[in-house]
Amino acid sequence: MTTSFLDNPQITRLTRLTFPLNAFALATWLEEGQVNYLHYGLFDADHPNLLAAQGQSTELILERLPAPGVQILEIGIGLGTTAARLVDLGYRVIGIAPDAMQVAIAREKAGTGGQFAAVRFEDFPVTGERVDCILLQESAQYFDPTQLFSLARAWLKTGGQVLVLDQFALRRTDPSESLLHFGEDFVQQAYNQGLHLIEHLDLSTKATPTLDYLLKILIAHEKALTQYLPIAVMELDQLRAAVAANLDRYRQGVLGYALYRFQLKSS
Repeated sequence: MTTSFLDNPQITRLTRLTFPLNAFALATWLEEGQVNYLHYGLFDADHPNLLAAQGQSTELILERLPAPGVQILEIGIGLGTTAARLVDLGYRVIGIAPDAMQVAIAREKAGTGGQFAAVRFEDFPVTGERVDCILLQESAQYFDPTQLFSLARAWLKTGGQVLVLDQFALRRTDPSESLLHFGEDFVQQAYNQGLHLIEHLDLSTKATPTLDYLLKILIAHEKALTQYLPIAVMELDQLRAAVAANLDRYRQGVLGYALYRFQLKSS
């Protein structure tokens, strides 16, 4: 790579994401020549590589959304690819993330469509207009479930839905082993706020190859990552160790990946 590498605006933006997202994004770009998402892929025989597997995750979401024209609030927009797709399909989209660079990338992809803000969900003021669907793709894990579903209730129309794709603890373990939500507790907290479970899919088997892929590219592109990102070799080693530990927990059935869909019932 030459000095012109960082002259590419897309690459510059990726390097300015928060760690470890910048490492995952840049390693993916170096491996694939493009990066569309920051989330897990859903691998199978028809979607054998990361880009296709991540695309399948988006299709899974689209199949479950109400018809275009309604308003969707996406919490945690990644690189804005899903938000831009929703705008193109005719949805009215509000997208938020605390990372200003993610928001800048999303705005560029969506053009004049969509409303985006660099803000945490808990700090985002509820507007007079309620939304039809709230989408959280690998962002629910960062919220206390009680707070998450209380905020969701305030934002949703009656009959509106919350669609979650994320990692979860599949069995109760020592809290030191995992900071992820235990699935049954997550569902109960939703129910306590008037949100009823209408669908649950265990996608762990399809998601697990993502971790194998991340380990591979973090190793393959170590030199470039430490050269072009503000991270030390030790930090990259720690990141790889964390990914490997998660992979072991997936294989042991301690952690998994799931879709949960909830609906706000009338009071």
